[in-house]
Amino acid sequence: MALRGHSVRRWALEVVTASTVPLYRPARVLLVMLAYLLGVAALVGSMGVVGSATGQIVARLTSAGSSQMRVVDASRSSSTWDVSSTRAGKISGLEGVVEVAPARTFTTTSNKISRLAAAEQPYQGHLVVTDERFFGINQLKTRSGQVALLSNTWGGTVAVLGSRAAQDLGVADVSPGVQIWANERSVDVAAVLEASGDPITDTSLFLSPATMAYLSDQLDDYVIVRCQPGYAEPLANAIPPTLQPTNPGQVQVSVVAQLADLQQSINSDLSGLLAVVGWITLALSSLTAATTMVVSVQHRAPEIALRRAMGASRMSIWRLFTYEGVVVGGSGAILGTTCGIGLTWMVARYNEWPVCLGVSIPLTGLAVGLGAGALAAVVPALYAARRDPAAVLRTV
Repeated sequence: MALRGHSVRRWALEVVTASTVPLYRPARVLLVMLAYLLGVAALVGSMGVVGSATGQIVARLTSAGSSQMRVVDASRSSSTWDVSSTRAGKISGLEGVVEVAPARTFTTTSNKISRLAAAEQPYQGHLVVTDERFFGINQLKTRSGQVALLSNTWGGTVAVLGSRAAQDLGVADVSPGVQIWANERSVDVAAVLEASGDPITDTSLFLSPATMAYLSDQLDDYVIVRCQPGYAEPLANAIPPTLQPTNPGQVQVSVVAQLADLQQSINSDLSGLLAVVGWITLALSSLTAATTMVVSVQHRAPEIALRRAMGASRMSIWRLFTYEGVVVGGSGAILGTTCGIGLTWMVARYNEWPVCLGVSIPLTGLAVGLGAGALAAVVPALYAARRDPAAVLRTV
């Protein structure tokens, strides 16, 4: 018991000595601590910025994309427009659904669309048969005219032109008597859309359901759905049995993104990029700290020799410098983690991102700082422990 008590007192004395020695050399210790501070701050900051950037990306995709779905019923691909409207009505009755619009696409290869009946160069864009709800779901704005005429009740053939489609067809504005021709049948132009930035939308020609009698070679028959945030995946499970109770596998629901997988992949990609910068900075900081500690050992040679002459073992000298490295590294880790958190907070607030730090990032910064301090002190501590006290005293 006496031997164990003596060992504990000696260990406590070594720890206290290692903690107080830096106070006598503040300038040198501050330089070492600054190296750890920069390395840990770079690592924690990069991890924090990655988390915040990922959170913002996912938040934007959640609000912009995951609230929209595309529903395809494979068993009703050749049904009439009334069946498509009934299908949309069933979906609109589900909880969380904001708006629903049926849509069908046709190929321009088999359908001649032109500004004049006798035009030799027909339009080569995209043909979509739908109603006015389609534009609300996709948040498309009108430059002129009224898209509501697409849902007319008198069975009129009406067209709404995308911005680029209007330019290609030579329609500058909407006015009474402006028409285009679909397979040599006149179609009134009801509206022209503003440029959306989506090349498919801007080159599309949107037609009323009555024009289906003139068209051939249908490509797709689907229902586009806009729902409240958070309802996309529950609705993806509820829509198939609603449309096809006996054979729900015939109904395919496409959600824009599976956010959990998307967040993981984005976080992995960004972390791999920025973590390299953080770890390189930390490695350089640890190398700088180790070099500074080697110089410190050389300047403290008389102290080491005196301790050895008074009975201190080589292991005791090694522990003393190792403890000192851990103390300095831990102090730098605390300051670096604090600076990294502050950096993350400033970047997130400046860019209006959510601050995503959690508990793991600060703990990682502290653990890495302590580990780096211990590793950086290994070589200087071994160098100090192996010095011959008699040789050192002869050179003093």
